[in-house]
Amino acid sequence: MSEFLKVASREASGKRVKEYAQEIARFHRIQASPGYHEALEYVKGVLDDIGVETTVHSYVSDGKTVYAKGSTSPVGWKVTDGELWVAQPKKERIGRFLDHPTLVMPQSRPTEGWEESELVFIGSGIEERNYPKNLEGKLVLTHGRASWVHSIAVIEKGAKGLVFYKEKIPTEAFPYTATWPTSEEIGRAGVCFSISRSWAAKLKDLLEKGPVRLRYRVQTEFLAGKLEVLEGLIKGQGTKDVLLTAHLCHPKPGAHDNASGSAALLEIATVLIKLIGSAEFKPGLGIRLWWVPEFSGTIAHVSSNPDIARNLAAMLNLDMVGADQEATGGSLAVIGFPYYCPSFMPLLTHWTFERAVKTQTFYGESKTPVVRFSMVNYEDGSDHHIF
Repeated sequence: MSEFLKVASREASGKRVKEYAQEIARFHRIQASPGYHEALEYVKGVLDDIGVETTVHSYVSDGKTVYAKGSTSPVGWKVTDGELWVAQPKKERIGRFLDHPTLVMPQSRPTEGWEESELVFIGSGIEERNYPKNLEGKLVLTHGRASWVHSIAVIEKGAKGLVFYKEKIPTEAFPYTATWPTSEEIGRAGVCFSISRSWAAKLKDLLEKGPVRLRYRVQTEFLAGKLEVLEGLIKGQGTKDVLLTAHLCHPKPGAHDNASGSAALLEIATVLIKLIGSAEFKPGLGIRLWWVPEFSGTIAHVSSNPDIARNLAAMLNLDMVGADQEATGGSLAVIGFPYYCPSFMPLLTHWTFERAVKTQTFYGESKTPVVRFSMVNYEDGSDHHIF
């Protein structure tokens, strides 16, 4: 294994993987959207060029088709533009889609040109006492879970839409979240925005002094969607396969979440093909590479092809592997196995990573790794959880 790591590290290119990530980050990759499809076509083009056998698996995504007896597919959706302003008491632009692609929340309905609404603050929006008696025609400012608040405030109580923010993130970040309406709810879906914590604080201050009205426009469209899973296959000598997966979805740029994992997976494919071509590596197990819409695409694919999961020896999910640790103060986490499903994979992954990230010094190899990493207790949160 140590010898293979030396050969693989010789072929791997940090410059190339960053270029892959930059290309993927150009697309607004919401699940079941045209932007996701365009990103998938880019990745497929690279795989075709390097000689990896590819297949695109496509599944209905219409807000009503259910996979695995419980996972409702998302509604197809795309966004072209959007803006959000304070109209009263003082005209000021909060943001626009061009500058903040997460401003327009996925599955937001379109507006008929410019619209204007009164804003009310409802806190988390979970308890009935959070709501005023009449929400008709109003926007609600909330930090509660967007999908829940949308169901209560918009679908049930008739609010015009949401202005969402998160409490525990950097103050200037426009967070990513979505409402995930079903096909039956599309006709009653609200216009939905996501704003920074600093802007939420300004709006709450204004509301304490008097009425606040927002002016906005959104260009979006609900459409017939598809959940597309791109599979690359490198055949092995045995009957079992190893699965490496990364979710290709999420808003533009999404360089870390998850252009980083998708680009790393593309670099893995590139390196493996080079090693196989030079006869330095002959895989005993087949290697499947999946680029997926997170959760929804994996569930649709696995539930529609149960034999795939049965024939897997192991799987590794690459989700958010490209953070700037100086900027974030974070650490790369190798997720441990859950007690109900023991696996050697976290141990093998940690062992391999430990040997792959040693620092080269004038006197040889240092014991200090070039990145911080650790193995942590089991967490769900991404496609590994499905397996």
